[in-house]
Amino acid sequence: MENIKGWAIDLKTVYGRRWRDKLRFHASEDLWESEDGTVAGLLYGIAEVGISKEIGSLAVFRHKEKPVMAFNLLWLKCWNLYGSPLQFGKNEFLFVHRFISGGGRLRMILWVLDLAACRLAPIDRLPEDFHSVQHIGGTGYRFMNTAAAGSPGTVIDLKNLSWRRLPRFWWEWVLFQ
Repeated sequence: MENIKGWAIDLKTVYGRRWRDKLRFHASEDLWESEDGTVAGLLYGIAEVGISKEIGSLAVFRHKEKPVMAFNLLWLKCWNLYGSPLQFGKNEFLFVHRFISGGGRLRMILWVLDLAACRLAPIDRLPEDFHSVQHIGGTGYRFMNTAAAGSPGTVIDLKNLSWRRLPRFWWEWVLFQ
């Protein structure tokens, strides 16, 4: 068990059969928790994919006193950037920047995970430089570019997204490509 920011997490279970890769490539982990401390997102297997560009897989935990892994999203490669690759919204919404490669370029798309309903959706109408998420009421969120002071941001109602259920197995990820 590792004590990561007060969460006793069994990293061998999180990594599974990739545990040897963690040791061989010196992969690291970092954890962010919700404001109320009931949910945490662990970015693990963090590795560099370009100059100052790091990605990792996502595992979600509940119950800080005795952590239970709710989701291990090995297939969801997230950017480790801007000090907060994971942001928590109200009612168990979690926002992450998904790493995408192809066509000779690296890019990211903001995704929202609805942990309560076991579903996820891309928010692909935002430019890549929108990093700050602010709840404005109900299922409405404002997405802001933290570098552009005074910018009003973009408001999106999460009800209007194209939701998909969270895949439970690695082979289901093909549906999300």
